[in-house]
Amino acid sequence: MSSRSTDFSQDPPASRNSRARLASRFYAPRFWPTWVGLGVIRLLGLLPYRAQMAMGEAFGRIAYCFARRERHVANVNISLCLPELDARARGRLVREHFGSLGCALFETALVWWASDRYLRAFVRLEGLEHLEGALAGGRGAILLSAHFTTLEMGARALCMNGTTAIMYQTPRNALIAELSLRGRARHAERAISSESVRELLQSLKGNLPVWYAPDQRDEGRAGEWVPFF
Repeated sequence: MSSRSTDFSQDPPASRNSRARLASRFYAPRFWPTWVGLGVIRLLGLLPYRAQMAMGEAFGRIAYCFARRERHVANVNISLCLPELDARARGRLVREHFGSLGCALFETALVWWASDRYLRAFVRLEGLEHLEGALAGGRGAILLSAHFTTLEMGARALCMNGTTAIMYQTPRNALIAELSLRGRARHAERAISSESVRELLQSLKGNLPVWYAPDQRDEGRAGEWVPFF
């Protein structure tokens, strides 16, 4: 396995000072709720894995009760994609989905802070021979993934397997965006913004596999709508 941590000690002084100023603004009061939430998740991340997943599923079921808009969107999507299901089966699937969303919250904390040794007990990669065959051509490979609730853990699992670049969509919360970038940079060979096509092409030319999950967010001219399902 090959991984690379980000070493800012090699940055020029101006760059290091810029990062220091950037970090200081995250202590402003508007970020305090985010810090509190992160602290709670970090502490709960010390619990056994099964306990974390049970709590995550409980959080998701609570969110199901209050997230009226998201619940409606999920119901519409499942109705369109799986018309053979009756209303009861669709409702059960939506509730299970919200439970999975809650688990994803705890899994994201594991992705950021847990060691490779700890995570290897919970992940399994299948079909690696196809990736190896693609890389044998010397032109890299794009690992196209659906935007599932397990996407963060999937990206980390690929980085645990070998040198991998990952593409990411910048979150709207600036603090989460910064922490996500730093966390990904610790484990991936390269973290590529979805707006940086040049870095994507450079990675492929370097025969790197690039993990990419199409986003569900409308960014105007920055993306292309494709038929759902």
